[in-house]
Amino acid sequence: MGAGNNYAVLHSKVVSRPGAKDRIAELREATLEELRLYELRLALGRSQTDLAEEIGVSQSAVSQVESGTDIKLSTLRNYVEGLGGRLEVVAIFDDVDEEHVVQIQIGETGPRDART
Repeated sequence: MGAGNNYAVLHSKVVSRPGAKDRIAELREATLEELRLYELRLALGRSQTDLAEEIGVSQSAVSQVESGTDIKLSTLRNYVEGLGGRLEVVAIFDDVDEEHVVQIQIGETGPRDART
C-alpha cells in the first residue's frame, strides 16, 4: 500500500467518527479566520493580480502580504486601501478596573501630546 492509500484509509476512519465532520468544519473555519486578508480579498471579488495592479506591486508581493506574519503597517495600509478600505489600528490596554481602547490613525499628523 502506497502513502496515498494509507492517507485515504486514515482519512476515512477519521471522518467516520461521530461528530468528526462538525469538528473538521470548525477547524476549517478557524483556519480561514487566520487568513483574513486572503478571505477579505476573495469576498470583495478581487484577484491577487487585480489588487497588485491597483497598488502598484507584483502579484507575488500581494501573495507575500497575505501569507506574511510580520507585515509593515504601510504595506497593510496600501493593501487595504487597494481594496477600497481604510486601515485603523486599535491598541487595547488592560487595566485593573476596565479595558482602555485607543484607536490609532496611521499617517495622520498632529500634536504629539494630546494634553497640550
